Amino acid sequence: MKKSFLLGAAFILLINIAKGQSGADPILMTVGNEKITLSEFWYIYSKNNDTTVTKAELDEYVDLFVKFKLKVKEAKDLKMDTAASFRNELNGYVDQLAIPYLKDKEVETGFAREIYDRSKSDLKIRHIVIKMSDCPVPADTLAAYNTITKIRKDILKSKDFEGAAKKYSQDTVSGKNGGYLGYYTTMALFYSIENAAYKLKPGEISNPIRTSQGYHLVKLDEIRPARGRVKVAHIFIRGTKSEMDTYNKAKARIDEAYGKLKDGGDWATITKTYSEDFKTSATGGELQPFGINQMVQEFEDAAFGLKNPGDYSTPFETQYGFHIVKLISKDKQLTFEEAKPEIEKSFGKSKRYDLVKIALVAKLKKEYGFVENKDFLKKLEETAVLNKNNLDKSSLMKFSGMPLYSFKGGNVNSTDFIKMVTDKIGDKPIDFCSFKKKQYDEYINTALINYKKSQLPAENYDFRMLVNEYTEGILLFNLMDQNVWTKSVKDTVGLKSYHEANKTKYMWGERAEVYIVDVKNDTVEKMARKLAPKVLSGKMTKDKFLAQLNKKVKDNVFIMDGLYSKGDNPMVESLNFATGISATERKDGKIRFAIVYKIRGPEPKSLKEAKGLIISDYQTFLEEEWIKALRAKYPVSVDQKVLYSLIK
Repeated sequence: MKKSFLLGAAFILLINIAKGQSGADPILMTVGNEKITLSEFWYIYSKNNDTTVTKAELDEYVDLFVKFKLKVKEAKDLKMDTAASFRNELNGYVDQLAIPYLKDKEVETGFAREIYDRSKSDLKIRHIVIKMSDCPVPADTLAAYNTITKIRKDILKSKDFEGAAKKYSQDTVSGKNGGYLGYYTTMALFYSIENAAYKLKPGEISNPIRTSQGYHLVKLDEIRPARGRVKVAHIFIRGTKSEMDTYNKAKARIDEAYGKLKDGGDWATITKTYSEDFKTSATGGELQPFGINQMVQEFEDAAFGLKNPGDYSTPFETQYGFHIVKLISKDKQLTFEEAKPEIEKSFGKSKRYDLVKIALVAKLKKEYGFVENKDFLKKLEETAVLNKNNLDKSSLMKFSGMPLYSFKGGNVNSTDFIKMVTDKIGDKPIDFCSFKKKQYDEYINTALINYKKSQLPAENYDFRMLVNEYTEGILLFNLMDQNVWTKSVKDTVGLKSYHEANKTKYMWGERAEVYIVDVKNDTVEKMARKLAPKVLSGKMTKDKFLAQLNKKVKDNVFIMDGLYSKGDNPMVESLNFATGISATERKDGKIRFAIVYKIRGPEPKSLKEAKGLIISDYQTFLEEEWIKALRAKYPVSVDQKVLYSLIK
């Protein structure tokens, strides 16, 4: 990062010097009627080369750059950049390229730091909840708030949170247990509850907290250092008290396994013999790493209670049966920089990441002077109240065309928005709360982010250059495919003519024509070797050789015809690449020898034999001829003084 910054700073200084009094980015070259600036050249050059700039490197690269720009110029003149297929492909890339630029990195890093700091502690908490629907009417919201506020006042007087939870909490599970939820760490609770809980001291009670479930009170019982994550192996034997005979046998069996471990027995062997977790017993009982609240409490406590890798627990019981746990590893405490990539990855997949988007939208509203027409939403809400808090297609259409909002991008009315909503809901009504959250807010948020995306090329130099790089890259690929790659394969006449004109470039060296003789056994080998000189001299054909040797036994001998270049076959090489009969090779259960009956001199390869290489060379030829034509069509001029200013 430091290197890139220094390079960029040096280049800015260089450009400022080169600008002189004109204040313009120097023109490095013209291709046809298109002017290309020094900064554009430098952007591409610096991405593909070391920071050291020499004259030789510039001369070499500028030639490649000119060829690239000639092709792009041709593609644009052919209007390839206006084709629907091109626009669709480019827009897909632009959407992906824009993602890192449509984030508030400062806010994102702030959340990552908060997650890291909070991950160092586990909180033991209780809660009381007064539930509401996801979209309550104002009267219900007020009633729930008043109820939770009264409960809090009573608790502050009585000091009995547990009793109040049993009496009032509408969480039917935790309410019975005095509101007890257990130990939690960051990213495991509603963000508003987590925020409140991490600000409490043991024994303190929060103010009312609003979530999508309703209003909550949270009491912090205890703070402990975070357990983090642990990897263990286990031996498991099924048995519950509902079946005492099975239960007693399971207990005796786990004690037996434990005794063998204490006597020095091998963990993997004992696990395979005893464990009834058949998914893991064959692999030493290893489980995936886990953190708090992912296992039953007894199992979690036993696993995190082990100190050193290799330590194992005494047998313990859970609702499922009996276990012995062995520690494999515990996560070490990472620094923030070490943990940050994994934190950001997990955070990015969580619902909480919506908070980054909300922060970005708030920032964009301020940046672009966003002004909402509050009267529009007010009138819709009034209409909904008169219709049991619902909006239907006809009531929405009455407000089509009404001003919606204004910002730097201009004034926007509600026509498109109303059409989008009515198309979605059809004849079904929508409650005002859902309309506000899922339609209105989302529409405005998306509009602001899309506007930001449209402004990125003007606002951000790196993004502008990146989009230009992709634009020209796609154009280049499409034109190269049309004029070179596909043409070289489909133009069979041109390919054949090119081969004929360049045959001497694709030559075979000396090659040996060989019979590889495979024989059934040593007796047959002697018979075959006795006849081999006749084959070598041409007095006996291959077919007669085979017929004579296979006359009594059909598969005494097999012959494979071969054509070998130097270095291809050891038996041929043993004859110093000359005609003759090789020694016998006994390998992999086979007995064989070679008859080298002819040495061919160098000769051209056929088109089929060298097609891959010929096509590659033909592509180079087509491209070179095409570049010559483009240079003639689009004159190129390079300002050497501006180019060599980069050496400074």
